[in-house]
Amino acid sequence: MVSAVLIFRRVARAVRYAMREEDFGPVLSAGVFLVFLGTVTYALGADWNPVDALYFATATLTTTSVADPDLVLEDGWLKLFTAFVVVRAEEKTGRPD
Repeated sequence: MVSAVLIFRRVARAVRYAMREEDFGPVLSAGVFLVFLGTVTYALGADWNPVDALYFATATLTTTSVADPDLVLEDGWLKLFTAFVVVRAEEKTGRPD
């Protein structure tokens, strides 16, 4: 429990430090919005529970390719939505300086 609190404090400090950068706030906001939008869309569209939907949205945006093999998108519109989210996330965060 103590280690979790210490990790949370370090992350909070890192985010406060990063907020000093001009581009960090908009990128963080875009990421949070896309995870939220993905979570809601997958939960409602694929009839997944919120935890599975959040996990899939986060795995998609972080491009970790570590997804649960049981979470499979069946509907074509959800696949298109996922492609849109990935491209939009790359557009927002992948710009060179």
